[in-house]
Amino acid sequence: MSDFHREAYELQAEFHLRDREIQAQDNEKLLSCWLDDSTSNHWRQSRMYDFAKFFADDDSTWLTIGDGRFGLDSVELRKRGIKNILPSDIADFGLKRAKEKGLIETYALENAEKMSFEDGQFDYVMCKEAYHHFPRPYAALYEMLRVANKGVIIIEPNDYWKSAVGSIAFQLKRLFGKARHVDQGRYEDSGNYVYSVSEREIEKLCLGLDLPNVFFKGLNDVYIAGGEYVPAKWSSPIFLRMRLMVMLLDCLCALRLFKPTRLLICIFKKEPSETLRRRFVNGGWKLVDLPRNPHRQLHKDSLSQA
Repeated sequence: MSDFHREAYELQAEFHLRDREIQAQDNEKLLSCWLDDSTSNHWRQSRMYDFAKFFADDDSTWLTIGDGRFGLDSVELRKRGIKNILPSDIADFGLKRAKEKGLIETYALENAEKMSFEDGQFDYVMCKEAYHHFPRPYAALYEMLRVANKGVIIIEPNDYWKSAVGSIAFQLKRLFGKARHVDQGRYEDSGNYVYSVSEREIEKLCLGLDLPNVFFKGLNDVYIAGGEYVPAKWSSPIFLRMRLMVMLLDCLCALRLFKPTRLLICIFKKEPSETLRRRFVNGGWKLVDLPRNPHRQLHKDSLSQA
């Protein structure tokens, strides 16, 4: 068996060290713009955190994975009413700076594939746009499910290439002899393959673990360079272009010609309350009640009668 995942972490570490030297010069500028809730980029990001308000009235404990950008995932969750959050990442330079600035109280250094936490130590685990950086994301997801007591939230690029528009484009390229593998070029500078997620893959993973429910929500997102520094106003050319592109993608999705660029996933390990279910459904999420493993229940019944 190949040990590429170990090599991949070494490549990632080297990349982080190089990137750290560059970021050190721009840390204050980046931090300032990422904390500015009036920018076009913040408009993009805030749409992905809206689910947090569903949990704002309980005292659940949370862990954020891959939260190395100054712990900003935990900062955004806290803004929406979630109080008990531990940000974590495999590298500490962003989290250390966030603690120095008073944005977070503490943090943890963790490899997502092998975390130091106890089973079910946190009520919820969230991983936003870090899953696709992992050398073995499924190993990381199993770890998230292990340390979560109630559920895991994943926010990632959607595997949307099999949409009608994508299929037509691929067939045209094949016709003219220009087709290539759909994943050609999907590698980061650090050497990682950029994973994407799909509803079907997540459902199968949940079925294998005999989990009860999973919620999905598609979201179209468009990044335009410079959006970090311009206001979210229609008078801004970058924001205008961003909104128009999102509207176009929304129309294509409504016509079933395209799939959303982002997929928001909430996997429940335990049946959510009726109140929580209703909040997700009213928020535009699709609820999938998964069939339970009948043989597991028969096994439990036989053990209880023995």
